[in-house]
Amino acid sequence: MSNFIGNRQWIKLESVTWAIALFLTISGLYFPPIRYAAYLVPAVALIYGLAEGRFQVPQASKPFLVLLFFGLVLLPLANIEGCKDLFFITSGISIFLVLADVPLQPLWFLCILIVGNLISTLMGGRLSSGISFNVLHSESTFEGVFGYLFGLLCVHSAITRRPRIALLSFLASILVLKRIAIISELICIAFLFIPERFSRKILNPMVMIFANIGVVLILIFYTRHAFDGAITQFTSQSGNQLGMGRQVLYAAVVKAIANDPLKFVFIGEGPGSAYDTLGWTFGLKNLHSDILKICYEYGLLVFCAFIYFGYAARTLGMRILFLYANILYVTDNTLIYHFFIFFYCTLGKSIDTFATKSGLTANASWRK
Repeated sequence: MSNFIGNRQWIKLESVTWAIALFLTISGLYFPPIRYAAYLVPAVALIYGLAEGRFQVPQASKPFLVLLFFGLVLLPLANIEGCKDLFFITSGISIFLVLADVPLQPLWFLCILIVGNLISTLMGGRLSSGISFNVLHSESTFEGVFGYLFGLLCVHSAITRRPRIALLSFLASILVLKRIAIISELICIAFLFIPERFSRKILNPMVMIFANIGVVLILIFYTRHAFDGAITQFTSQSGNQLGMGRQVLYAAVVKAIANDPLKFVFIGEGPGSAYDTLGWTFGLKNLHSDILKICYEYGLLVFCAFIYFGYAARTLGMRILFLYANILYVTDNTLIYHFFIFFYCTLGKSIDTFATKSGLTANASWRK
């Protein structure tokens, strides 16, 4: 009887801790003026971890722990913005280093996102000028960071065999219109339909390391106007217009890498250095390409380690989920979105639980 009571108390404490962390994370999404409340999550996690003596390293957190580790190693080179970035990542993953399970149902999550996006749209006053929607120019009245989360839920629901929630999430992501999120969703869902043996070969850590290096090279060539002619021919826009200013934004960072490529193989300029590099022209601004940012600030070796651990999961579903995040990292700065990392870890652990309950192993088919 005492063991039963003890188990109930442990479950209650875990649930309360999780509820506090969830509230602190989503409150800033609903009401931006109190967004800094989310940075209390590491303190909540630490208190719970010390109280229960429970610490773990779930698969979903491993690539981010790589950045945190090397961020601490390179701390002498870091500036204040780099320290903030490291804390944002810590805020996103900390609760998952102490909790054994995450009780978040996909349908409930979808409702949270829909309500949150509507509140954000209304508070921003965007409905006052009517409803607009333009895919080519990435313009939507309902556009916002919730688009990344709708896409995350869509991929998770497809992996865990919830087609209705996946469809609703996909339609919501189209309405919110984050183009890279929609592209990422479609690519990830495609992996659910091709033969599994090919999916595993493609989403192999070493293959994806070379694929990501190739993408970085493409970004470098794009920044140096190698594709401007084709872009203008097919879209009637300049390269910079299509990238919504990214071609100009990447220029200073790409120039530094091109001038001393060997240096950036082994060590970068230090966490937060991209802000300083952009600051000469743009002021305090994010690079809007996390893969380019990691290469510049940490170096290619750390970048490869980050990608490796992202795709080192035993289950194919987790690799597909990281692929979704990986594609976002090409043109966006979701790496500093603590709420994105929080829900990535939430849904990642859910996929692991789904695989365990389904009896899936590294060599078993998740399509059973």
